Amino acid sequence: KARGSWWGIENRLVNTSWSGQRWTVGIEYKANWRQNQSNFDRGYGCINADSSISPNPCLDSHQNSRQLTLMAQDEIQLGSANLLTLGLSYNDLGKLGTFWSPRLGMTHDAGQAGLFKLLYGTAFRTPTAYERAYTTSTFAYGNPNLAPEKMRSLEFSWEKRFSQLSRLTATVYHFHIDKMVTTDDNGVAANSAHTNGSGLEIEYEQRWSNGSRLRTGYTVQNAAESSHSFDNSPHQMAKLNLAVPTGITHLMAGLEAQWISSRQANIGSERIPSYTLANLNLSYTPSGKHWEIALGIYNLFDHRHNDPVATDEVLGVRRWQMPQLGRSAMLRTTLHF
Repeated sequence: KARGSWWGIENRLVNTSWSGQRWTVGIEYKANWRQNQSNFDRGYGCINADSSISPNPCLDSHQNSRQLTLMAQDEIQLGSANLLTLGLSYNDLGKLGTFWSPRLGMTHDAGQAGLFKLLYGTAFRTPTAYERAYTTSTFAYGNPNLAPEKMRSLEFSWEKRFSQLSRLTATVYHFHIDKMVTTDDNGVAANSAHTNGSGLEIEYEQRWSNGSRLRTGYTVQNAAESSHSFDNSPHQMAKLNLAVPTGITHLMAGLEAQWISSRQANIGSERIPSYTLANLNLSYTPSGKHWEIALGIYNLFDHRHNDPVATDEVLGVRRWQMPQLGRSAMLRTTLHF
């Protein structure tokens, strides 16, 4: 069983009285005054790892936490083509410490050359009550000594509009995560070493006057801890979405295709091969009506493929991949009222 209760308050003030600037200051307070978890076998209490029976629950955890955030941000217009954004937040997490989170953004409109953006940010994530406290006699997972995760990211993007109906976007990014919550060799929650990731994303979008739309993108990325790469983290992905009128009034057809490169699995000892999936969607939305209907056919070509899963051993068999669905269909109706 799990039960949580919380309350909070948030307030922001925006000031534009200074020429060329937009100030925002704010305060937020959140109190998680009940974060309770319990685990017991109904009628017994707890069945221990040695199969003995105890009248007490295996887990009866009562946690609470709070967070106070003070933030300030200034958006400064530098001439007609540049916008500078400066931000800073102070976060008090009680027993988990305090964090300063600065942010920086710069936008430059180069006219025909496109729009350029440079973004730098920091963030954090507090461990959940489950990650800190869920431990039973047969499943030791929670770690009360977990520290919050901290992240820094840097992103540079370029956007070029060829017309009102088409645009091209390219983004290069890098992030660094310190103390990311993962599991140790015994399956207990732990703060890992440094994690880094870098990537490039390219996306093109085109619309036509007859209602057709095309959106396609390609991503190349790499994310790894200081000692090893991640399972289920493809290095390359490509997507395509095309929606076109069918010639029947109010009926649109959409084709979605996705390619995923091979992925590491089973703690780096195995690999899942790459695959391509296609989905077909038909939607009928009559104008002036309060209903619509849609038909989706997923995995259109019935491609057999697997996805990596967390390793598990049942009856001496080590499981590290799971077969996914073949072709499937779903009919959906929506009524608006």
